[in-house]
Amino acid sequence: MGTYEDCNIYSEKVNLGEGYVGTTTKWAEVTKHHLEDLWAIAKHEDYSSEELEAVDELPEDWYPDVEI
Repeated sequence: MGTYEDCNIYSEKVNLGEGYVGTTTKWAEVTKHHLEDLWAIAKHEDYSSEELEAVDELPEDWYPDVEI
């Protein structure tokens, strides 16, 4: 988790490192917390980032509650 910019920098780092072309053009989508200015992206097992906080799961309040 981190800033929008840091998540996109990480995504580009993975994209360049993996050389995605064709049907796979990017590593993962950057996702925003529904209330706060927090952003997240899936971690690639071969790439790290000093700027992003690694978490096993997004916090429970990441997405808004949806009533069914």
